[in-house]
Amino acid sequence: MTSRHVVRRASEAAFTAVSGGFARWSIVDESVLGAVHTGFAVCELAPGASVPSQVNWYEESVFLLSGSAVMDTPGGSYRLEPGDYGLVNTGVPYAWRNLGDEPARWAQMQAPQPRGRLDGDTLPVALAAPDRCCRWTPATRVPSRSATSRRSTWTRASRARTCSRSRPACVPRCSSTAASR
Repeated sequence: MTSRHVVRRASEAAFTAVSGGFARWSIVDESVLGAVHTGFAVCELAPGASVPSQVNWYEESVFLLSGSAVMDTPGGSYRLEPGDYGLVNTGVPYAWRNLGDEPARWAQMQAPQPRGRLDGDTLPVALAAPDRCCRWTPATRVPSRSATSRRSTWTRASRARTCSRSRPACVPRCSSTAASR
C-alpha cells in the first residue's frame, strides 16, 4: 500500500536555480502522488538578487523564514522579515527583491497547485511602480480582504503594514534605505 503522507527532511533539500540568485526547493508538487490541491516549496533569494514581476493563476502564501526581502505589488512595496506572512491573490502582479546582506528564505504555499504543463500557471508581466513604500505602523487589527478585492494582505503578529501618504516614510518605490526602516 502506498503511503498518503509526505515527509521531507532538511537534509534532503535540493534547491534548483530558477533565475539569477533565485533558487527553489519544491517539496510538494505534481510529482507527489495524491497531491493535487496544493504546492509547497522553500525559496531562497541571494543578496542583491530579484525575481521579475509575474502574475499567477493561483493564490500564493509566503512565510519569511530568514533574511529579509521586499515584495513589490501594485499597492506598494513591502519589506518582509522573519515571521512575516503574505498572501498574493490570484491575478495580482508582484516581484521580489533582496536588499539585505544575507539570503532571504521563505516558505511558499500555492493553491491550487501550479501545473508544469502550463508553464507553472505563471506569466511574466510588467509591474507599474507602486506609488508608495510601506513599513510597520501600529494597527489594532489586520485589514480584512473582501472577495472582490485584489489587495494583498501582509501581517505580523497583531500589527499590519499600512501607509499614509502624509507620512515621510511613504516614498516612491522602496529604496534600500526606506525598505530597511
